[in-house]
Amino acid sequence: MPSKAALAWTLAASSTESPGFGLTLRKCKVRLLWMGAVPAFCGAQFMADASLLNMVNVECLRFDALNDQVRAELVQLRDGQDIYDNPFFDLDFAELVASVRSDTRLLIANDDEGLLGVWALHVRPNKWTRPIAAPFSDWHGPIIRAGADLSPEDFLAGAGLAGMTATGLQPTQLSGQCGGELSACGIAETPNGGDAYRAEMKGLHSKHFKNLRRAERMIARDFEHSELTLDDTSLEAFEWLMTLKQEQYTKTGKHNVLKPDWVQVMMETLRTKRYPRLRGRLSTLRLDGKLAAAEFDILSDKVVHGWITAYSQDYAKYSPGHLLMLAVICNLSETGHVSCDIGTGDQAYKTYYESHQRPSERAIIQTPCGMRPLASTWSFVESNAPARLAGVMTRMRRRSDQIVSAELDLGGRVKGFCSALMRKA
Repeated sequence: MPSKAALAWTLAASSTESPGFGLTLRKCKVRLLWMGAVPAFCGAQFMADASLLNMVNVECLRFDALNDQVRAELVQLRDGQDIYDNPFFDLDFAELVASVRSDTRLLIANDDEGLLGVWALHVRPNKWTRPIAAPFSDWHGPIIRAGADLSPEDFLAGAGLAGMTATGLQPTQLSGQCGGELSACGIAETPNGGDAYRAEMKGLHSKHFKNLRRAERMIARDFEHSELTLDDTSLEAFEWLMTLKQEQYTKTGKHNVLKPDWVQVMMETLRTKRYPRLRGRLSTLRLDGKLAAAEFDILSDKVVHGWITAYSQDYAKYSPGHLLMLAVICNLSETGHVSCDIGTGDQAYKTYYESHQRPSERAIIQTPCGMRPLASTWSFVESNAPARLAGVMTRMRRRSDQIVSAELDLGGRVKGFCSALMRKA
């Protein structure tokens, strides 16, 4: 099967909510005919010799349209491939997000061999899409049957969607077709236990781990009690972390992505509810009973994904954030996990804990199903501008992406952009 969108469409929409091509449909079924030329516009029907066609059916569904049989097939598709062990690919995670965001949809692709792929995402009125739970889903993209070839562009085009602003695609899915930016995601593993891991990292980063050992001695000297809790169920500690993190966003001038109502409901649900392969977990470090650092992670049964972290500046000299992260990693085996996903970003501290790196890709995926002239012009200028101007444009674009991903209504977006402009002024 070709991996590029060389295709023709015949659209058949069935909905009582909206006629025609709109993607507010409860169910939009697209018949995807793979051919040798990209159509000039979406919605056109092209004829071809039947021997050249490989048919793929793509459906765009609301989650309340899933029945138990389909749900079981989707779970089996994900469970059968280790690369999708990350909690962001869990169907329960997508359904949780769907319960707090009405723009959540599930793309399901089938071919003559059966279920080909599934992709949870958010569909905006202009047919542009965002990753599931953006801006919080550090990994996202389609779950594809092992050995099959269906690119993200083709998947989106098959559903009649214009494209996606992707921030954490796996390059094996994208294959460089969208000209994305690669970044490294640190992965920590402890196959021989926490002590062996710490000894290995100490050998690679002796100065850093010497400083951590000094911090541990200072804590023993200055405090009567230090308490590490890997699974802290305290609501007070959770609220302390969320408040501190939001204050941090304000001080650093970043958009407060934790403020929207849907985000707070999602986080609280993950804190309190347990799913078969998904949960949220709060870990804390207390010094003489006072919170020094906290970390709220999202977990599958195999992967701990570092998510929301903060520490009190009052205890900064004791490196509480580093010590808590190290404890979470060193206890992977004890909690039955295989790896800890430290996440992407250029923070230097992440290199001190990673066993290896996994490439992550940020890209603008576009299909022939929609035109975004302003975005295309911005992308062209950003790619060809002098380094200093390009850097400014990149930061502006990413800030804009965070705002429009987190804020679902016009009022929230206007406030976000005004706040950003006032800070720059």
